Parts: sequence; structure tokens; C-alpha cells
Amino acid sequence: MPAGTNMVPRVFKTNVGDIFTTNTIAEATLAVGDILSPRAADGMLSKSGDGSIQW
Repeated sequence: MPAGTNMVPRVFKTNVGDIFTTNTIAEATLAVGDILSPRAADGMLSKSGDGSIQW
């Protein structure tokens, strides 16, 4: 990526039961049942995200 730019993930609708593969998770480990939300700072999915959208 060029210097001074940010990566922005593609946005699309997900539904209950969808299988969603992503490389935008900012956690070292996950367990079944963890809830992820985007972080305000960079949009990465995290257990400590802002809660606006949850997966």
C-alpha cells in the first residue's frame, strides 16, 4: 500500500448462519461464542470493538 493510506474492508450484508472468512481480526486467539465488533480507530474486528455491529 502507498505510504499514508489505510486499508478499508469491503462492506456487504451478512445474515445469521453466514460463513464469513476475513483477515481483519485483531485478536491472537478466539473461542466459540466470542463476539467481535469493529474498532473505531481502524475498523479491525476485535472483542473490545465499539459494539455498533456484532459478529
